[in-house]
Amino acid sequence: MRNRLTRLLTRLACLAVLSGPIVAAEQTTQDDPRMPRRDDPIYVVAHSAVDCPACATWRKAADGLPATQQWTKTWPKVRVVVIERASLDSSEDASLYPPELRFLYDERKARYQLAPPTPTFEVVVRDRIVMRQSGVQAWSGQVIPAIRILEENRSKTP
Repeated sequence: MRNRLTRLLTRLACLAVLSGPIVAAEQTTQDDPRMPRRDDPIYVVAHSAVDCPACATWRKAADGLPATQQWTKTWPKVRVVVIERASLDSSEDASLYPPELRFLYDERKARYQLAPPTPTFEVVVRDRIVMRQSGVQAWSGQVIPAIRILEENRSKTP
């Protein structure tokens, strides 16, 4: 029981650290450096674990991971990257990150945050985290609307 409580408190502490002051997409403007330009990719990074029950729900839900396959038609510049560690008790390592997102791993490593709560979603534009949210509800309630806003404003940028 004590080990479970320790793990729970550790995860809550990580969640508190990760839910820091990342600016939401709806707070960006056209001239904001976080706004994607016409050809910039938008990365949606999903931090997951093989044995995470909430992640399994997200992976199977109609509006979860399967919905991202339809994004290529609607939003061809949006790329979804799933960083899936071996278990909830393990840490992420550099091999899980594609080269263009290695800076995320380096930042996490520098802050000793290689086991983020799962699922955690990050929206990344030009090497900047525009949004970071955790939990399955954040996906449809915050992440997808943020992508919509970024894509709508993309067409207005040079």
